[in-house]
Amino acid sequence: IWQALFIERSPISEACRGVITTLQALGLTQQIQNRDLQGIRDYYNSFRDKGLAGTEEFSEMVYNKAGVKYAIMTNIPFDANEAQHWRPKRKEYPHR
Repeated sequence: IWQALFIERSPISEACRGVITTLQALGLTQQIQNRDLQGIRDYYNSFRDKGLAGTEEFSEMVYNKAGVKYAIMTNIPFDANEAQHWRPKRKEYPHR
């Protein structure tokens, strides 16, 4: 996909321009200029390799760059498939 959308096509589409703008905002200008997909992957993997701390670091950075103070989770509260991902686990009381 990278090859077809970012290397072989000129001019790039509006959607691809959005991806490029985002990568530039993240400081990946050199990787874009070099068309270095592996460098971009390495950047994202550097956060992934840190586990939850990397997720939090990346999210905080993106929020700051975007000027976002907070996000509100939207979901379907009565959909069991969705709720399993956010509903706290029920605490068991063995002596009751």
